[in-house]
Amino acid sequence: MPLHHQPSQIPLEDRLPTFAGVTNFDAAALSVSSRQVAHTIHGRHDHVKRSIERLAKRGVIGEPELVEGLSKLGRPTAEYRISEDDSFIVTAKLEGTLGLLPAVASAVMNHLRAGGTFADAPVSYKVSRAHGRKHPEWWAEAYRTAIANSKRRNREAIDRRVAKLTHCKRGHALSGSNIILVFRDDGVRRSCRACKFITSRAVRPLTTDEVERAKSLLQAGVGISKLYGAKGFYVANRASINHRCSIDPVFDKIVAAAKSRLIALPDPHAHDNSAFLSACGSADFEQIRRLVPSYLPSHERDDIAQDVMVALLEGRITRAGIPAHLRKFMTIHNRMFPPGFAKIGKARVVSLDEPLIDGGKATRSDFVSEGLWA
Repeated sequence: MPLHHQPSQIPLEDRLPTFAGVTNFDAAALSVSSRQVAHTIHGRHDHVKRSIERLAKRGVIGEPELVEGLSKLGRPTAEYRISEDDSFIVTAKLEGTLGLLPAVASAVMNHLRAGGTFADAPVSYKVSRAHGRKHPEWWAEAYRTAIANSKRRNREAIDRRVAKLTHCKRGHALSGSNIILVFRDDGVRRSCRACKFITSRAVRPLTTDEVERAKSLLQAGVGISKLYGAKGFYVANRASINHRCSIDPVFDKIVAAAKSRLIALPDPHAHDNSAFLSACGSADFEQIRRLVPSYLPSHERDDIAQDVMVALLEGRITRAGIPAHLRKFMTIHNRMFPPGFAKIGKARVVSLDEPLIDGGKATRSDFVSEGLWA
């Protein structure tokens, strides 16, 4: 509070009408002098003048008129003249502990609803908070709106700054194939592909809470791969978990048990390829299979390796040309058996043999046939 005195105990609403009883009014403009405001709130005239200058500079009140007046001792001095409405705002600013007038409180709320914050509100946060102690419902809405507006402004400022960047914080160029577009509800943002690659392989020591959470998830039957990036199960990246395994034998045993449990699960898509291996040689087939990316399911890797082996036996490709043609065989396989992320337009490609409900027997083909012929 800028005044070095105790605020008056008389309600502000009862003291403001005393302006009308002052004979020193400019009748033409119906204005109030800064000295009258200081007299009403029992404050110092220089503090009132300073507040009027700040509020006028921020556009909260109109431009004051500088006139010549008389001090208490009868000496000539400079003072401001403002409108009666502006005098209410100045008084509320200086006597914030008394609360806001209904008109001022409404102006503050309208300012916040229009996207403003307390930083550029007609009155300060301190004054608004003092008013909110007497009006908790008004304060709850005003505070919630101001915080939301402040977060939106900060996000927009960050987006404007990031949009102008040509390089990331590590110096990688934000152009060409190094850009990853991240689609969010509030817009599209750019991400650095090289930084994401570095982060995914950075080793970070796991905290005690993370280790205990990882142990509980693995012992509950959650797959080890879900700890690397599955939503709701993420603990750390693969490098950090492997680092923990190298220094913690107990944790390493739990992870090994989870991996062995995953390997022991039967593959519903697996098929017997022993006849094919006996015809073409298992050594060549295993060498080709090692070239297929390991992130693919086992049955898909077998299918792609078999297609490559057939082309090799038919003479359509040579052994030296297998690495160069492998991507083409993967593309052909994905066209015949679209993966889970494949789309036609905006719709995801699904299999008609896929169950409608996990663990259920009804498939999509049953639903389609009933819908067509019912």
